[in-house]
Amino acid sequence: MRLLRDLVLALLLCLSLPAFAEIRLETRPSVRVRGDQVDVRLGLTNHGDEAAHDLEISVQCATLSTVLPSVAHLDSGADWKGTARLDGLPGRGNFPVWITIRYRDANGYPFGAGAFVSLMTEPPEPNRPSVDMELSELSLIKDGVLTLSARSQGAPTLDARIQLLLPPGVVCEKSTRAARLIEGESQTWTFDVRADGARAGSRYPIYATVEYDVDGVHAHHAALSHVDVRRAPVPDYARASLAIPLFFLLLLAMDMLWLHRLSVSARHKAVCWACLVSWLAFFAAHFSPSLLFSDTMAIGGDTPAHLYLSSHLKHELFTNGRIVSWADGWWCGFPMYQFYFSLPYLAVSLLSCVMPLTVAFKIVSISGILSLPLAAWVSARWMKLPRPIPLVMAIVMIPFLFVRAHTMWGVNIYSTLAGMIANSISFSILLLYLGAAVRDAMEGRFRFSTVALLVMVMASHFFTTIMAVLVVAILPLAVVREKRLPAFKILVGGGLLATGLMSWWLVPLLAKIQYSVDFGGSWPLAQVLEMTVTRGTLDHLLILGLPAIAGLVLAIRSGSRIAWVFLWMAIVAAGLFFFGSQIADVFNNIRLWPFLFYALTALCGLGLGWLLTRTREADLYVLCLLVLAMVYVTLPRHAPEGEGVEGWREYNQIRGWSDFNYGGVEALDDWPVYKELVLDLEGTPGRLANDLIEDNNRLGSTRIFESVPYRIGKPILEGGIVNSAAGSFYSYYIQGETSQNSAGYPNLVTPATFDMERGSAHLEFFNVKHFIARWPRTQAAFSKSDRWERLKESRGWELYENTAHDGSYVTIAETFPVEVVVSTSSWKEVSMAWMYAFDFLDQGFVIQDPCDPPSSRSFWHTVTEPEFYDLLAAGRTHWNPRQVNAGRYSVSEEEVTSSRITFRTNGLGLPHLIKMSYYPNWKVLGADRIYRVSPDFMLVYPSQEEVTLYFGYTLSDNIGRSMSLLTTLCVLGLFVRRICTKTQHEASIHT
Repeated sequence: MRLLRDLVLALLLCLSLPAFAEIRLETRPSVRVRGDQVDVRLGLTNHGDEAAHDLEISVQCATLSTVLPSVAHLDSGADWKGTARLDGLPGRGNFPVWITIRYRDANGYPFGAGAFVSLMTEPPEPNRPSVDMELSELSLIKDGVLTLSARSQGAPTLDARIQLLLPPGVVCEKSTRAARLIEGESQTWTFDVRADGARAGSRYPIYATVEYDVDGVHAHHAALSHVDVRRAPVPDYARASLAIPLFFLLLLAMDMLWLHRLSVSARHKAVCWACLVSWLAFFAAHFSPSLLFSDTMAIGGDTPAHLYLSSHLKHELFTNGRIVSWADGWWCGFPMYQFYFSLPYLAVSLLSCVMPLTVAFKIVSISGILSLPLAAWVSARWMKLPRPIPLVMAIVMIPFLFVRAHTMWGVNIYSTLAGMIANSISFSILLLYLGAAVRDAMEGRFRFSTVALLVMVMASHFFTTIMAVLVVAILPLAVVREKRLPAFKILVGGGLLATGLMSWWLVPLLAKIQYSVDFGGSWPLAQVLEMTVTRGTLDHLLILGLPAIAGLVLAIRSGSRIAWVFLWMAIVAAGLFFFGSQIADVFNNIRLWPFLFYALTALCGLGLGWLLTRTREADLYVLCLLVLAMVYVTLPRHAPEGEGVEGWREYNQIRGWSDFNYGGVEALDDWPVYKELVLDLEGTPGRLANDLIEDNNRLGSTRIFESVPYRIGKPILEGGIVNSAAGSFYSYYIQGETSQNSAGYPNLVTPATFDMERGSAHLEFFNVKHFIARWPRTQAAFSKSDRWERLKESRGWELYENTAHDGSYVTIAETFPVEVVVSTSSWKEVSMAWMYAFDFLDQGFVIQDPCDPPSSRSFWHTVTEPEFYDLLAAGRTHWNPRQVNAGRYSVSEEEVTSSRITFRTNGLGLPHLIKMSYYPNWKVLGADRIYRVSPDFMLVYPSQEEVTLYFGYTLSDNIGRSMSLLTTLCVLGLFVRRICTKTQHEASIHT
């Protein structure tokens, strides 16, 4: 009974925690006519308890529209006022003004609101017609039907336009209708409405307007209604996940009599198996096995990009025997896996030999979160922690995985579903390595398996590698005095072996680090802390906090040195979190938060485990803790009034996210867009680009087109893993010129504003042959251009083709030979300065490091970096490059693959521009050398008709491969020696 009482109290504590923060905007619109201008005034008040971020407010009135300056944030309880000015009047009469408000919460989730007001530019006639309107209210989960009724009086017939005005997140495909109203007759129209991003549990105002003209005077009538977006009822999988802990509750209510009949060892094994089976069933309740094993292209967040990472590695591994290889599908080409982590995608490649690659990718993508509790249990076992601490360490990983405070910082389920796949996989390997390293240090024994785990950590993620090295550094101090020196030798020796085995990757990485890209930066600490407090992160620690502190003190008093390891991990993570960016920009604070959060959670689990070691019924309490963990992450802690457990989906969105991700793009309503616009481009020349817009989420992700190289093999201008590609400088800059938004900018880039004239010229220079446009402004600019032809349209997306070039990657430059060589070690800054100087687009400059050997080719002269900037500032009026009659020559038989570029030319000795990013691994046959030419392309002067560029090896590659080979031979020698020694020892014992 005491056990049941404790359980009930704990459950009440979980369910009584405060609800998550929310944003509630009150809108106060008004309008005033001032001469030929209209001022639309808007007041906003945030009545919620969370700030609204990145507010974008647009105003539409007939053909007039304007956008107010963005509002960075609107704090809880704060007011904001702004005025939008419409230049001109829409006409004579009465017009509806619709105000659209888009904003994001602290986690980056998009939300919206709408407001309506009438604009009168001329008083109405006394006997004007009237229209009685009634708009039904609607309550929906996903789809629903709105009904509008209207009856006119005062005119025999009225030719009118009927329109629904909906806030962002509520969509109607056919919101505008033409209608003829007959006096005295009631007419009805229906509208199919769906929730597309609307927040569940919210109530949105909607308006319907009837507009018409009488004797040149415009009039409108409006009807107000509301749409309630309901939370979905608790689905079957939620009930199934709740059934698991409820089953254990029943067993506990019966006082678990069957366990008392077992021995201590058998009872512990039974509890271990019960925990394992429960976790697998609980996991399956949130991730549909049928979708995981379906052959569909996974989507959601950055996920579509990872399919190209996997397919490219598979091709290069089994075709060319390489992991680090050239990928021409993104960023005008880049060295894939030279600055990124290959282990997860290597696993996908190997697993895809026995199943479809899409299925293999899904399985590997969830392997990190599925294995984390098991990895924590094994790690604690290897650390020799007494029962039931290993089980407790595994159980506390459940709330750690389900935390929803962040969706992009790594490790937790939401981050993994957003695309942080390598991060979650590496974390499980990190826990195994820490457990193995502690075991080796305590026993004073060297194990090859520990070295293998460290190699896997290095190959899976940068941050886990850093944390692994820093945490194990304290282990020699955490063991007894006489074992410190052996522990130090074992750990250092293992680290050196692991580094030697990974030298094939590490040595070239360090030698070529200048070709990587700095992207992003640390978040403001106030924003990080706000998210962790208001979005539930600290709740986990509060629930475990008090007993954990008591248990931790008990563990330290009992002589356990493991507590100091986790304390040290928390100190290191906190130090890098707060001060890492001062050491190096790579230490982005949000990437360190999961390690700090894990260390604190592990300390709580360790403390609770030590408390349970002092109880007689430790195994039963472990089952209680398992029940609490599952109920805690499954049920909403405070459901909205009247909805009960229907708030499940609002609180726990994992099943919805996983079904969306793993159902694939083929299951979406707008799949025909991808099918019709993308799949038909297979085999076409040149690159593809697109404007970045939120509507792309209807295709699975704003970055859905990053999957195009995987799907049809056609290169695109943009891509993923930005830090690996210098081409991201130029691609994101061009995206800013051609899109409403950009996915982001590397730290060096000054953002571009929309300018289709410059953007179109840049697209042509970067060999973009096709463009998919969704933003109306981009579409309008393409439609007016005589260089772009619209090929087809699908549900609002349009596909354009550039008719000014044939999509060839190799061209003979018309304003070369290059008469200026820029000698600089800051080639990135120089290349971006050239991008900004639009007048020099047709004039390339060779960019050469001062340490490089001088060219035997007779250029006019070499300039320094300051002289180059002066040249750009002077402009083209002071620059008259020598022309090349390229029309007399031709390039033919061009063939571009991931590792080779071949072509034939009759323009021997002329400059041939290759629109592929420069990288030192590229070698050439049929020309003297490869030059880097602005912005970052390759240039050759053929000396024979057939020219071949191939992706080879540099000196650093060969040094790294040699070191890895020698280390491998050493490991094999040590392994054979150990076997022989063991055999001789066993033989001597037998004798």
